[in-house]
Amino acid sequence: RVKDMFKIDIVTQLQNGVKIHKFDPLIKEENELRIIFISRILHNKNLHYSLTLLSSIQYDIIFDIYGPKEDIDYWKECEDIIKNLPRNIKVTYKGSLNQSDVIQKMRGYHAFLFPTLSENFGHVIVEAMQAGLVPIISNQTPWINLEHENAGWDIDLTDKKFYINAIEKLHKMNNAEYSQLSLNTIEYIQKKLDMKRLKNDYIDFFNKIINEEV
Repeated sequence: RVKDMFKIDIVTQLQNGVKIHKFDPLIKEENELRIIFISRILHNKNLHYSLTLLSSIQYDIIFDIYGPKEDIDYWKECEDIIKNLPRNIKVTYKGSLNQSDVIQKMRGYHAFLFPTLSENFGHVIVEAMQAGLVPIISNQTPWINLEHENAGWDIDLTDKKFYINAIEKLHKMNNAEYSQLSLNTIEYIQKKLDMKRLKNDYIDFFNKIINEEV
């Protein structure tokens, strides 16, 4: 075992390393909204919740779904909801994406709707924010207080009305309002990742191990 290789016990929590992308803020016309959902299609990712939210919205929305259908029975439940959505909600299942294509694909949308039941980190959320997408996510991830930072929304899953209000607010935004929000989101996640600090944390951690071993 790995721990048997060392003579000391060190417990250190280090943030997950992720690739850094830098983009300009996205643009959006007033009264349009393209939303993307990217994830494995499982109950925990809460796609059906996203669909039920959209069923209450009267504005024209494009909602595209990407990800492998890992739970076929759950996907069938989602399909049943899709069949009964109002005509103003255009839902399309787009299949799976190669990981290398995810962030570029995200750039074709305005918002990332992801009311997940839980995420320890949420790489896809980080990618979405780096792409400039405005996140509308649950508060069951590390990425919280987004509205306070003017960088999207993290919302309690019991508050469907709050989710719907966020979607409708985004839909109504003109380009100036939306692009500023997109820029805020990009800046928020760049500050949070702070890869230079993370790199130093790893270096200090391994130096501590080496010095103790010597």
